[in-house]
Amino acid sequence: MSRPWWSRDRSPWYEAIVADPADGTPPVPVLHRSGSGPLADELYTRRPAFTPMWASAAHDDAGEALVQLFDELGEPVIDQLNRLPEKLSVEFLRAAGVDPRGALPAKTMLVFTASKGAPTAVTVGAGFQVTAQAADGTGDRVFFETEQTVYATAAAIESTFTSTGRLAQELDIDTDDEQGWQPFGPRPRVGSALLIGLTGDAAVGQSLSIGIEPVGDSGTPPPASSGGEGVATARPTPLLRWEYFDGGSFQRLEVIRDDTRGLTQMGVVELAAPRQWRPGIPAEVTVEEPLRWLRLRLRHGEFETAPRLRLLRLNMTPAIALRTIRNEVLQFVGGSRRRRLRLSQRPVLDGSLELVVFDGVQAENETVWRQVSDLGDALPDDTVYVLDAVKGEIEVGDGVHGKLLPVGFRNIVARRYQIGGGAAGSVDADTITGLQQSAPFLVGVSNPRPATGGRDAAEWPETRLAGPEAIRARNRAVTLADYELLATHAEGADIGRVHAVSAHHPNYHGARIPGVVTVFVTSSAKRDAQPVPDADTLTNVARYLSREVAPAGVQVVAAVPRFHTVSIRASLVPTAGANAGDVVGEALRSIDRFLDPLQGGEDSRGWPFGEMLRYQALVRRLLEDVPDLVAVATLNITADGVSLGLCEDFAPTQNSLLWPGAHELVVEADTP
Repeated sequence: MSRPWWSRDRSPWYEAIVADPADGTPPVPVLHRSGSGPLADELYTRRPAFTPMWASAAHDDAGEALVQLFDELGEPVIDQLNRLPEKLSVEFLRAAGVDPRGALPAKTMLVFTASKGAPTAVTVGAGFQVTAQAADGTGDRVFFETEQTVYATAAAIESTFTSTGRLAQELDIDTDDEQGWQPFGPRPRVGSALLIGLTGDAAVGQSLSIGIEPVGDSGTPPPASSGGEGVATARPTPLLRWEYFDGGSFQRLEVIRDDTRGLTQMGVVELAAPRQWRPGIPAEVTVEEPLRWLRLRLRHGEFETAPRLRLLRLNMTPAIALRTIRNEVLQFVGGSRRRRLRLSQRPVLDGSLELVVFDGVQAENETVWRQVSDLGDALPDDTVYVLDAVKGEIEVGDGVHGKLLPVGFRNIVARRYQIGGGAAGSVDADTITGLQQSAPFLVGVSNPRPATGGRDAAEWPETRLAGPEAIRARNRAVTLADYELLATHAEGADIGRVHAVSAHHPNYHGARIPGVVTVFVTSSAKRDAQPVPDADTLTNVARYLSREVAPAGVQVVAAVPRFHTVSIRASLVPTAGANAGDVVGEALRSIDRFLDPLQGGEDSRGWPFGEMLRYQALVRRLLEDVPDLVAVATLNITADGVSLGLCEDFAPTQNSLLWPGAHELVVEADTP
């Protein structure tokens, strides 16, 4: 009798085979050939050694029928067997605490409108719900909740002026110009000011919320920074002061919070309302009717470049695409022996569930149970549970690993949990118009800017690919690669790629600044325009990295990389008889793919930040991608409107990316 199939003389069918999945996940070994036929072929190969008396090969032979039946029944078993390496990989990641990333909710800014007849400002509390049509085209409604309380006043911005002392010039803040407008004029100096006139005498409540969006170079959002205030920079930030006009002179206003960090990033400025605020006309402005005036004055220092603003709105507050469910009594899952319970809504956002259990005898005794990733390490008295966020199910202990639930009726309550998240929340501007809740004299809501950062939950293939990096980072940023990986976890951030640089601040070119880490961020979904992230994305990335993962004392700055527009002028030599239009079309698509900041480069994973563009690499890519192309006779690179020499490489600036422009391709005849 021959040795078993797993010995050294095993069948050649069992030589190591490695599958390279098309979804980019790590290669896995194939334990056995799958499909119809491998088992039958193996049996036929072994038949002479094991059953030499079985010589019949007729189709109606009983042994032949058994072989075919065994092969057919074994096919699904082999398919499941070949999934064992993937299963082991998943279990290893779970044991290391790596699970698929949950859905991330989008974020935006909301502007509330109060009725002109409101006797006082309308209080819109944190958690106020509004709705919009979902961005995924399903026709569903997506919920947004405010993150902070805002006192919506019925007043409106009637006039705005920029002042440089006794001279004031009226501003048009409703312009559609992407370059925005200059609140302190083209050459700000100490004393320059922005004056904002509010209509009417409507009350403004306890505070006044003003949303501001600045514009950076070339109309892109300026860098955003959060935390690390003690880090030294090359130039101190200018000191700005908010004031109000009391009818005779300007008086200082208390700033409750300033998310804009001195007009450097998008956010909300909340000002304490004056006790008495009388309408008037300041000496430097020219208006016919008295208004209530605010003034933002440059008190000390100077700007490196004159700031520009794109948006200035009253009654603005941040909001997030989720919905909070409160005080829900949970029901047991049938057949679970009181160990599994189900929430009515799903999927549940990570970390949002607050589960309380009341003692069955004394209902006033309340215990908050804690979520864990695995019950295997729990002690018998540990009040813990495991949450399946996708299914919305909770599993508790069995008395050995985790405490049993006490006997009682309607005594397990989800005090609060949140649902939502996903790409459905990334709605366009001016689409959030539905008031899910009501408040006296509140008549409308809108979002001047799109909601960004909504991302669906990750699947296991994506998690297996990023798992080793997640294990290395452990949610703490030590190396630059950790910043790049963890930046993708920021809520409300639409991220395509991230590039981290140490001791560099984009506002201070050429200066080495220890203690600063800059992450250059691109958007993920812009295919017809440069993938420039919006101000919300930069703010959310900087805030998340600074508060959650960066070491103490490190200032994290999120910025937009520079994009060099690159155009190619080339002469192509196609094969004889080839369609010239097809050749040019394929060549144009090849060039655009190669230069694409998100999917370009040699590995098709995005053009490397700051990588030199070599004409030889571009020629090679054209010859590989265009089947009917024989040669590239000439090739010239034009970068940012400057034409380079023949066969000259282009060296972009540090940390920059390329963007394909308009190319000029001509076809030459193939001469012998």
